[in-house]
Amino acid sequence: QDRTALKGRSRSAWLHSPYTAPTSGVEANAREMAQLAEQALDNLGWTLVWNVENWVVPAGRHAWNGTPIDRLMQLVGATDDCLYTDPESELLTVYSRWPMASWLIDGATADVAVPEAAILNLSMAPTYRQPLNGVYVSGTTHGAVALVKIAGTDGALQPAEPIAHELLCDAEGVAARARGLNALSDSGAGMELTAELLLVEPVGVIRPGLIASLAGVKGISRSVRIAATWSNGLQVRQTVGLERREVEA
Repeated sequence: QDRTALKGRSRSAWLHSPYTAPTSGVEANAREMAQLAEQALDNLGWTLVWNVENWVVPAGRHAWNGTPIDRLMQLVGATDDCLYTDPESELLTVYSRWPMASWLIDGATADVAVPEAAILNLSMAPTYRQPLNGVYVSGTTHGAVALVKIAGTDGALQPAEPIAHELLCDAEGVAARARGLNALSDSGAGMELTAELLLVEPVGVIRPGLIASLAGVKGISRSVRIAATWSNGLQVRQTVGLERREVEA
């Protein structure tokens, strides 16, 4: 028998220590969030796709101290969204952690649908967080103070503390709404699903951030793990983790 073990990290590890040195500075001009993210990758050979809300950050508001990936995570963290590294090329994608309100996902068209017959194993675990229907969101020295609430409710079920971040700084409240939507989508009863299925076409790899339907149950894909085994031929399987929130009255 021959055994080989390989261990690795995402390609974006090249943008962090010890491969890329940290820097520090303050942006002296007003810039859009997407522009600030692109600046973090200047002259590094990487491409960025900004697929979330965009707004203008006033001059002197954005300060950083860290590697390029630290800077990107600081920017993406303002709205509590996500960063995806392409496994084959120098491409980073910023995407919404909840592409739509969690209570609307059952009515959405899935990006990928996996029939029950294709699932080898499926487990479900209930989760629960404080139920919310409203949250106050604001910047620190700039921006709007916004009550983000679920339409048709009084917005009175709120967390103990409001959400504040230095980069939620646009006067129109675009950033505050995006951050509030994630907070409300996280709340209440939910479920985590883990499904193992063969990695075959036409499904392909179910990468994080997609609206996925597993045996008719919809959620947002949060993780994927690939495993290959040899038993009467090569079998490649993926284990996908989904998150969904249950709609409450």
